[in-house]
Amino acid sequence: MIELWCQKFEIAPTRILSTNLHFDAAGFVSGWDRDLLIHNFNKHEKGHCQIGELRCGRPNTILAGDNIEDATMAKGRENVFRVFIDDANGDEGRDANYYDCIFEKFDAIIKGGSLRPLADIVKKIN
Repeated sequence: MIELWCQKFEIAPTRILSTNLHFDAAGFVSGWDRDLLIHNFNKHEKGHCQIGELRCGRPNTILAGDNIEDATMAKGRENVFRVFIDDANGDEGRDANYYDCIFEKFDAIIKGGSLRPLADIVKKIN
């Protein structure tokens, strides 16, 4: 999905860290590469040496996540711009501290499910 999003918005990422999905003839997900499964417990920089090597030469990172644990995918606070993607419908069910907790870990929030603002940020700094 990340690769399709990058193609749609004409963004050429340096590296995509994601699960490779397999699709059947009808276009439905039929499986994934088990050796490359990315999940909450392994989607962080220290679990993937190629990301750390890449950041040595290109230290600036845009990290996008849709849960609070995603903020830890990249090490450090400097040179990392963390964006929380809030795809919930409205703020119903959110307590008063919800966004305070998000802003403790992330630098910005994109609400409403559209990733267009993130594409705009990437294009402006690229």
